[in-house]
Amino acid sequence: MGRRSATSSSASAGSPLPERCASGLEAACEIAAMDSDVVCVAITGAAALRPTLAAIDAGALVATATKEVLVMAGELVRARAAASGARIIPIDSEHSALWQCLRGENLASVQRLVLTASGGPFLERPLDTFAAITPAEALAHPTWVMGPKVTLDSATMMNKGLEIIEAHFLFDVDY
Repeated sequence: MGRRSATSSSASAGSPLPERCASGLEAACEIAAMDSDVVCVAITGAAALRPTLAAIDAGALVATATKEVLVMAGELVRARAAASGARIIPIDSEHSALWQCLRGENLASVQRLVLTASGGPFLERPLDTFAAITPAEALAHPTWVMGPKVTLDSATMMNKGLEIIEAHFLFDVDY
């Protein structure tokens, strides 16, 4: 398929990989800055910021699977993308669906975007019992296993708040 490079954000991942593979944050930034058709950023958390900015500064089409970059640096990301001509497209669930629905549409005619939510595991729980919720209850996701931070963000609906911030920066819509 013509791929020239691969990288991993884990510094220890490079040793068993083929010669042209690289690992670590610096390698991710170096590869993200290469002349590419598309740079896919699927690094979680704040570690994704520098590689994302490197790809943006290179004027790449950046396919992002992480909301944290826009949540923590949305204004910076938009300014750098405008300066370099880079485009940012979401490839993770709800935001990708919204992006696909909005392609080719007059965004000025869009009055609002709706991000759905299940209500979390405590939707039917009486508010007066919330103080008794244990960490174990909040970490017991009924559908799939995630890391503890994402599981807690999901259980408390914080994840939906982060997704609203992400949508604001992706689609230039009000909160």
